[in-house]
Amino acid sequence: MTPTSKPYSTHIKPASVSGAEVIRFTRITEANKDRRIAIVGDSGHGKTYSLVAFLKMGLKVYLISSDIGGSGSRTIHEEFTDNPEVLEKNFFEIPITSYQEMNAWLDDPEANGGNLHTFNPDIIAWDGYCNFQKNDLMGYILKIPAESKKGVTTKVRQEGLKAEIGDWDCLGRGTTQITNDFLRLESPSGKPYHKVITMMLKDVEPKEGEVKPKAPGPDISGSAKKSVPGGFDWILLTVRDTNLRGEDTYSYRVLKQRGKRLGKVEEGDMGKLWEKLK
Repeated sequence: MTPTSKPYSTHIKPASVSGAEVIRFTRITEANKDRRIAIVGDSGHGKTYSLVAFLKMGLKVYLISSDIGGSGSRTIHEEFTDNPEVLEKNFFEIPITSYQEMNAWLDDPEANGGNLHTFNPDIIAWDGYCNFQKNDLMGYILKIPAESKKGVTTKVRQEGLKAEIGDWDCLGRGTTQITNDFLRLESPSGKPYHKVITMMLKDVEPKEGEVKPKAPGPDISGSAKKSVPGGFDWILLTVRDTNLRGEDTYSYRVLKQRGKRLGKVEEGDMGKLWEKLK
């Protein structure tokens, strides 16, 4: 990204004095602070469906879709088949199919039909985060000519089918930068944009002789798996069970939280959970 095109945080506002730019700081309060949530889970466990609750509460949701195969928002549309006016008024979705598109949107989310600030949402959601990292971002990295990298280059690397050490360094840096820029997006008016990112659950297979198995977490590749969770106030694991009547039941297991507003396990109702986070 070019430094001149990055949106300023509402906490750092530029002002011009005799043509020179100065920086002014705005105090962060609970009223202007955004809430940042990562929703982690297997496919079909209610990650995307969590966004339905925001729309039913009358909140405006702006969705970035970068899921494998395209948009995964059919779950949302099906819920409002009888009330399409809700989506027309309060739901705005754009597809992201490449690293270049994501970078361009972050540079100016209002341009080229992005209309982020015009839509003025309450929630900015990103569905398909892990697919973006593994396919869009890594795919971009692997298209960089191998000759520009140090070390021995294999045939599969030249074909873009295998990542080498330098590629993993790029993936970690690129993932952290993109995530950081996304989470820092705010309205020019100072209104907080709350952030929700859905992530696939990483399979954790216990190793032989392992005393304590690894805790569940998002399927983030490379070094970013350690840094990215630090950007969220809450990380929730969606859990799907079956009751005695054979019906699916859903809950959230709290993997991380700042503060003590939530219990270790919460009912799988994002509307009720959101009230606790206010």
